[in-house]
Amino acid sequence: MQYRKATWWPARLMFFLLVLVLASVAVHAELTVYDNQQTLTVATMSYLRQPAQRHNSIGSLVHWPWKNNTASCTFASALDAGQWFTKTDRSLISRSNSTALVIYWTSVGFSGDNRAARPFDAALAGCNTLAQVDAAVKRAASDFAALSLPPVTLLVFPALEHRSVPAWGPGTKTYVSSKASVPDGPPTTDVALLDHQESNKLYTALAGTRRVYSFIYLKEPGSWNKIYLSISFTFFISLLFLVVALTMLYVIARACQVAKIRGLVLDERLAVMAVSLVFSIMLLVFLLSVRDRFATCLLEKVIHLLSTVAFDSVLWYWATHAHRLHPRRSLVAFRSFLLLHTLLESAIICVRIYDLAQSTYQTRNTAAAIVIEYIAPMVPLLYALLFGPFTIWFFKLSHNVVHSCSETHSKYRMLALHTLVAEVIFIFATTEAFMLRFERTTYGGPMTAGAVAAAETMGINMHIVRAVVCLCILGIRWPQNHSIAHEIKPIPHPAYEDTSRHYEANRSIPQILKGLCVLPRSANRSRKEMNRQHRNLPYGPVMHIEHPMDAHRRPEYNDIVPQRVSVHELHKPRNVHVVHSSDHLLYKPESAVIETRSFKTVIACV
Repeated sequence: MQYRKATWWPARLMFFLLVLVLASVAVHAELTVYDNQQTLTVATMSYLRQPAQRHNSIGSLVHWPWKNNTASCTFASALDAGQWFTKTDRSLISRSNSTALVIYWTSVGFSGDNRAARPFDAALAGCNTLAQVDAAVKRAASDFAALSLPPVTLLVFPALEHRSVPAWGPGTKTYVSSKASVPDGPPTTDVALLDHQESNKLYTALAGTRRVYSFIYLKEPGSWNKIYLSISFTFFISLLFLVVALTMLYVIARACQVAKIRGLVLDERLAVMAVSLVFSIMLLVFLLSVRDRFATCLLEKVIHLLSTVAFDSVLWYWATHAHRLHPRRSLVAFRSFLLLHTLLESAIICVRIYDLAQSTYQTRNTAAAIVIEYIAPMVPLLYALLFGPFTIWFFKLSHNVVHSCSETHSKYRMLALHTLVAEVIFIFATTEAFMLRFERTTYGGPMTAGAVAAAETMGINMHIVRAVVCLCILGIRWPQNHSIAHEIKPIPHPAYEDTSRHYEANRSIPQILKGLCVLPRSANRSRKEMNRQHRNLPYGPVMHIEHPMDAHRRPEYNDIVPQRVSVHELHKPRNVHVVHSSDHLLYKPESAVIETRSFKTVIACV
């Protein structure tokens, strides 16, 4: 393969063209099989995500049969295999320096003609993984030597199946084994993997009576590794690794700083952060580990489970702290859907773990297959449709907040923002589930290796987004000594004691914190009655609100409240001012009485 030398003299243009060439060149390994009558060249692939050094290999391509009537993944003995070779075959073997074994692999449900390949089919011999075949080759070394076969340096795996997507990609069953007696992962011997189109060509050409051919093999990455071992994909995975690692280091350092200044509060946020640290460390290990092993696949399922529980806990936390802004019915419905999602996803992940541990290449539990193939893709689709209206509704309600302090306004918008993130995650999960569903089926559309890699990347991005959001639940801004606010609890003035008791008796929202007084929610009381009740108050309706103030500064008259006030169903939201007295803090609106027909309004400061 030759590359044209760049003639552009600017250095930056040369670098840009080099990147384009590396991204666009199609790299395929080639296996050329020939004898005195025919020559066939087919494209091959190396093992998934395993770097391959380009080199040539020349020798004899041999069909060695498996042991009959057994499922032990064992090659036939030299005595039984010797009956398959003619004098011409033995003569060709004696002149070779290396041997390549042809090992067919027929997929479950294959309906084509594979009669000529059955004696050499690893699936029919009871093999489950490529690594198990490699172990069988090591065990049969003495039988190979008995027939004067040169050392086996290459294993050729044609895949007989009906699929449009190239074979031997991510999620291939022949890569992973849950049994301790069956090895998994990449074989120690070089492998040449053929997709279904090239496999049919090779099978048709080698379906005659001869068992030995000459071959020339040029080893290169292939279609799958062209993507997974490319510079751009490697850079992208490294970037994701750095994002998670730096976020972990920052939130740990920030938590230590907060603990040093004022101490950490043992609440649900700290528990979510602890779980997030655990699955973030697992995620970093997963990004660096060798894929398509049982341990790595199990680790991915555990990461999915912990990230789902942690992110749903974050949504639950903000839904709990938004009860003063959002209607009760919407929050109850939102929490119910959220709890149901956590239970459904946890159950589906447990089914996936069971399927991973119990299923093999030939056998699979029917109930688990139905859940994974049909029910699992529908869950993110359903919640993508449900969380869309919730996102719009929460943003609409959070907009009805007085814009006098950005800090409190951002707190009220947290539920809407996190719901929006959840909606994006559900869209990614739906796309990934249906793309991989089509890739696994035999009747899927024209999927390509790039589309499958994009779908797999969406799943990784979901875990990355969840990890970053859950890690930052305690906050993002670096804490300073003067920014740590101490909570100053207001002391009710004796003149307003009866009014406060009246508010407490008519309060209808049990989630309001102790010490927080709100306006009555009764809609039957006229404005005239409200004016008569508050006639003797110097500043109109008074709300005693627990509000954190800076310790080094005392509020003064007409100071704007340094937090936003939540106003729901107010016709004309008004700024709220601070009134300082010698023994208490009072908050009042600009006018003496809030002009509104309904006192269902909840005015609170969080």
